[in-house]
Amino acid sequence: MWILLFLQILAYSEGLHGRWHFNDVRAIFSRRYLLQNTALEIFLSNRTSVMFNLANKATVKKVVAALPRVGVGLKYAIPPSRRVSLASSKQLFKASTMTQAWQRREISNFEYIMYLNTIAGRTYNDINQYPIFPWVLTNYESNELDLTLPSNFRDLSKPIGALNPSRKAFFQERYETWEDDKIPPFHYGTHYSTSAFTLGWLIRIEPFTTFFLNLQGGKFDHATRTFSSVATAWKNCQRDTSDVKELIPEFYYLPDMFVNENKFNFGKLEDGSLVDDVFLPPWAKSPEDFIRINKLALESEFVSCQLHQWIDLIFGYKQRGPEAVRATNVFYYLTYEDSVNLDSIEDPVMREAIENQIRSFGQTNSHEYIFFSDPAGASGAPGFSMEASKNLLIDMDPLILSQNGMHRRQITDNIDPDIKKKPHCYVVTADNRFIMACGFWDKSFRIYVADSSKVSQVVYGHWDVVTCLVRSECPVSGDCYIVSGSRDATLLVWHWSAKLQWVLGDSHTHGEVATPRSILTGHDTEVTCAAVCTELGLVASGSKGGTCLLHTVTGDLLRTLTPPTECSSPRLASMAAETGVILIAYDRGQICAFTINGKYLEMATVSSTINALRMKSEGDYFITGGEGKVVQVWRTHDLQLMYTFPLCDASILALDIAHGQRTIIAGMATGSIVAFRINFHKWHHEYREAY
Repeated sequence: MWILLFLQILAYSEGLHGRWHFNDVRAIFSRRYLLQNTALEIFLSNRTSVMFNLANKATVKKVVAALPRVGVGLKYAIPPSRRVSLASSKQLFKASTMTQAWQRREISNFEYIMYLNTIAGRTYNDINQYPIFPWVLTNYESNELDLTLPSNFRDLSKPIGALNPSRKAFFQERYETWEDDKIPPFHYGTHYSTSAFTLGWLIRIEPFTTFFLNLQGGKFDHATRTFSSVATAWKNCQRDTSDVKELIPEFYYLPDMFVNENKFNFGKLEDGSLVDDVFLPPWAKSPEDFIRINKLALESEFVSCQLHQWIDLIFGYKQRGPEAVRATNVFYYLTYEDSVNLDSIEDPVMREAIENQIRSFGQTNSHEYIFFSDPAGASGAPGFSMEASKNLLIDMDPLILSQNGMHRRQITDNIDPDIKKKPHCYVVTADNRFIMACGFWDKSFRIYVADSSKVSQVVYGHWDVVTCLVRSECPVSGDCYIVSGSRDATLLVWHWSAKLQWVLGDSHTHGEVATPRSILTGHDTEVTCAAVCTELGLVASGSKGGTCLLHTVTGDLLRTLTPPTECSSPRLASMAAETGVILIAYDRGQICAFTINGKYLEMATVSSTINALRMKSEGDYFITGGEGKVVQVWRTHDLQLMYTFPLCDASILALDIAHGQRTIIAGMATGSIVAFRINFHKWHHEYREAY
């Protein structure tokens, strides 16, 4: 018996202890646990977070006082201080500029909802108060979905329980006729977000499968109650008086949640069919397609103009009081923060019973976390106006910024001749002050001052010549990762700060010899390409002969990316955080798309050799250039060619997209730099309407 108990504990013990360096701390938030303000969540530079439940509020303050003064990070434009980490959500909301940024269309609806979840105390680290997202569509049965029809969208001014008039009347009658003196009246005995609902959505992927089994006593639920169809789940939310749940953020970015990859036995439905992969709407060709279209719906003009009303229900003034009653939005009393003081309950049995009830009923955001939306300002919510879409799509005449023979930066000292022969560029611009270069015979890569020939840093670490060098900087935290690949079949990850300081595990160093943050292994031959995404903490790389691998920036090997057999040797790589798509270009002109979980999606073929590959920051489009002397724009989700710019006068060696996403910069073999104007926003708008 003791052995069995020990094994059960072991299954959950991973991650219960650890060590985190102070220099890795990027943000600190105070949190609730079981409706008590006794927890802290610490966000780290490796894109993870850890949550601690402490003894009481006083202990929380002491721990915050001992931690770095980072506040809640830089993302919300709030000055970092320890006081900010202890601020209420209402205070954070007032101090932040995120709402104004959302109204100016500078951030997406998804980003804004995640921001509200974060400052309201909802977190991925607590299943009882998991981030909450809205259902936005109502049509899950048609073969095609028109995102311009209002009838395909949910009324976001009403809670899920009030969308069906007859069910709304049932809930209102319950509230009005309630006679229990000990329990306050309520509309809903269940909640829009509970641990059971969250685990039910994510039941097909670990560790949530194990968590669900633990919650259910080691068994899966009855097949008819298991999440097996998106359409059925939506219908149940309209007719079942015990089902008023909203969605979780994974519905907008994680296609894997719909696939029973581990082949769990969930039982059979009443018609005898097995519960396996989730049945998707007919308009979705695949889980990836469903996620993409659902995200398009979330970012649509119709949702943007209504979203503030849903925010009022979940995070705003319609949570409690007369406004909540009028909106049919009152939940069971134990979902509210001030409903019970656990510290005042001396009976351990009673306290445990109350805690279990809190875990079961879900947790409503505190009445202190009240956000008043601005309906007038909602018209400025993210979206694209019809007038704006009339802008010129492409400027057909490229602008020559610099011509061959004019001043341009030359880095030729000590470069390996074989590296010089490679068509893709070996010089990487770090910022407007520094330039990085690789390929030197002494096995280093170097950082130069951009406006002079002065070498700022010579960085060693590889056993052979460095063959590729990439960088990625997070615009929020300022963290920057540089990844160098070599003929020695390894990649080194260097953590670099905005002030040209190398982060060496425990401390920042000034002028000291740099050491890599981690070493990535797994390749057997020369590394030919790499891509790093600081926001995801991932590195994709390819080597001579065809092997493509996916690592974390901390050195863990996650996946092998397996392309079709006709793809020979990887040549270029690119990755975007928002879509979670990795692109690999191969020697024979093939471009393959993979998910960050290693699933092969699709392949396209370019007639000429590709020398440059660059994804748009949102990941919905990418550009290519090469020996064919043309710059081409592609759509990421189906690898469809969208546009080919006019023929250039030489091969294209390098590409980038300028700030603002309105200009493509192309570096030519002649030394010229050519700029093309482009309007990605109009493409996105026109495609969305056509779909």
